[in-house]
Order: sequence, then C-alpha cells, then structure tokens
Amino acid sequence: MDLKRKQNLILNVFSLLLIAVAIILTMLEIYPGSVIMNVKPLIAFLILSLILLVSFRRFEDNNILLLYHPFSIVAFLVYGPTFALTSFVVPIAVFLFMTEGKLFENLARIAVHFIKFFLGGILYFKLLQGSSGLNGRPVDILSAVLAITSMRAIEEIGNLLLDLSRKGALKIHRIEFSRWLKRFPFITAWSLTTAYLVGEGNYYFAAIMSIPAIHIYLYLSQEDKLKRTLNNVFFSLTRMINMRDHYTYQHSLSVAVYAKKVALELGYSQNFAENIYQMGLLHDIGKVGVSDTILLKQDRLTDDEFASMKEHPSLGVKLVKLMKFLDLGIDGIKYHHEFFDGSGYPDGLKGDEIPLTARIITVCDAWNAMRTDRPYRKAMPYTKAAEQIRRGAGTQFDPEIVRAALRVFEQEEPGVILSKTQIFMLEK
Repeated sequence: MDLKRKQNLILNVFSLLLIAVAIILTMLEIYPGSVIMNVKPLIAFLILSLILLVSFRRFEDNNILLLYHPFSIVAFLVYGPTFALTSFVVPIAVFLFMTEGKLFENLARIAVHFIKFFLGGILYFKLLQGSSGLNGRPVDILSAVLAITSMRAIEEIGNLLLDLSRKGALKIHRIEFSRWLKRFPFITAWSLTTAYLVGEGNYYFAAIMSIPAIHIYLYLSQEDKLKRTLNNVFFSLTRMINMRDHYTYQHSLSVAVYAKKVALELGYSQNFAENIYQMGLLHDIGKVGVSDTILLKQDRLTDDEFASMKEHPSLGVKLVKLMKFLDLGIDGIKYHHEFFDGSGYPDGLKGDEIPLTARIITVCDAWNAMRTDRPYRKAMPYTKAAEQIRRGAGTQFDPEIVRAALRVFEQEEPGVILSKTQIFMLEK
C-alpha cells in the first residue's frame, strides 16, 4: 500500500470514529429547549455569525474567524451547548461545504465541534455544577476556566487525529496550541465578563464592551498579516537577485514552486510546504555576493571560479542572519548543495544529517538546472533529466524524496522557463 492510500485510510478511520462519537453525544445530550426558549438571542447570535462570515469573505482575513471562539464561549456559558452549536457550528458547516475540502473530512471536523461542546457541557453544567451566565460566583468562574481549557484541548486533539497522517502535524498543532495559550488570559476574561453581562440581561453594555475587546483580540492575532509582510520581504530579496542575474531569479522561483509541491507530495503539512517555498525563493540569495565575472560568465567555470561560486551558500546565510525573522530559511540556504553520500559542500553532511528542507531543495534545484537552457548548453530532455535524478538516488539525493519528486516532475508545472505571466502570478 503506497503512502497516499495509507494516509487516506488513517484519515477515514479517525473521521468515522469522530462522527460516531458526535452522533452518540448528540443523542444523549441534545436539549432543543435551550434553542426554543431563547429565539431572540439565537437570532442575534446567528446574525453575528453571519456578519463574521461575510466579513471574512469580504476581507479574506483569517483573524476574523478567530472571533468565533470567544463569542461561542459566551453562547455556551449562558445558553448551553445545544444553543452554541446551533448558533455557530451550523453557519460554519454551511461555510465549509460552500468552500472546499473532502465531504467526509468536513463532516469529521464539524463532529469535533459537537464533541467539544457536548463534553464541555457535561463537564461544566453536570460535573462541576456550573450555572448559566456564571452569576458572579467564584466557583463558576473557576469551573468555566477549566471547561474552556478542556474544550480547546478536545478541539485540538480532534483536529490532530484528522491531520495525523500528514507529516509534521504534531509540531504544527503544538505551535497552534501554544499560540492560543498566549491569548488565553484575554480570551477568558473577555468571554467570562461578556457571559456574565448577557446572563444578567445587560446586552447593550456587553455589546459596547465588545468593541474595544475585538480590536485588542485582533491585535493579538496578527500572524496572517505578519506572514503577508514576510512574503513581501522574500519576494523583494528574490527580486534583488534578478537585478544581477535573471536566470537565477527565474530558477529560484521554479525551485520554490517545485519544493512546495514535493513537500505536499511527501505528506507534509501546508505550513511546512509554505516554509520550504520561502526557503526555495532564497536558496541562492548568496549569489548577490559573487563577482559578476563569475556569476554572469557565458562559458563553463574554471576550478578557481567554481570554488568562489561554492561560497554562495555561506554568503547567503550571513545575509539572512542579519534579519532575525528569516532564520527559518537558513538550513535550506546553507545545505542545499550537500549530497546524500556526504560528498557535497559546505560541511560534507551525510544522509539524515542533512536537514529535510535542504534535501528537498537539492533535488528540485538539480532538476530545474538540468531542464533549463544555459549559454553553454541546451536544456536536457525530460527523460534524460529524470534518469539523472534516478541515478542520483542514494548518492546525491535522498531516495524517498526522489520518488516523490519524480511524481511531481511528471506534471512539469513550473515549466522549463517561467513565463512572464507565471512570474507575475507568483509575485502576486
């Protein structure tokens, strides 16, 4: 059984398990009365949910969706799990099915929310005897904090199970959970205060208080904007190469696209693929420190010239280290000329000693170099270049990465030379 079939099997098993648990909990814990007796609040929360969805579609800012979390906690603490599910999970379910993703996986992710709210309800309302709307009792506040933390942990575990077949999933979820913990004190204080005010019927005051709270919360959740800023920096640095050597510029863009596709083909997460894409853009950034007589030479390099060219990974690392926020890309920059058998440079690393990102970029780098016209030679035909990659498995390249890369190279998506239109779309 190949890797993708195994991943799909694992995903389907966990999806089925989560859906089954959600159905059982729904049958045992659903309480329609909390919805029927609170029609006006339900309409208000549904309108709020709709506003968040429309705002997200309008501004394409994932931070807007993060507001679901504190508002859903308020609905849960005041009106119970069935009400919270109806007012927030139903609109999210509609949104999921209108966008993308596999049907079975989407159902499983919705099931995670059912499990989260119903188990949270059992913990808060039954085991800890928490009251609706908190009522200002210290014991209710402590119980609510425990319930909120438990619900978030359940959600994270459920989504981890669905992502478990993807390499690097555990690390990604650990990072996401740690980010949530940093926002936890503010989320909790805001949610508990609003729940208390709504429970006491002070809707107007709760709404007024939410305005500055929303701004603070969005300020604490700026990862996407920072990511876009970083992407602009990466492309600016890549354009800097273009000012001196247009081939290297196009080559870097192609390697970045290939590396991202190979990472996804290997089963790694979307975040990992985006990171290696950024490394691919910058893997030859050190060439800005190589002399023009060498970098732009039309003939083959002499031994001395090649020795100077071999300095570009180290030069790239020195350049990137000046900008602390780019440390993520150093491995791909420094080690993309290391060979699997230890015969590469600059440090002669071997096998798994070579960082994974560098092993992926190495294959993509070699492939694009062979498939591109140079002043001193024509591009290799596809079959010959593919055979060269196969021969390099175990010596120059990691065999597992070679197998995945060849499946990607069959598509030849970036092409031999990127067109102006493709470059424009990549930069955009």
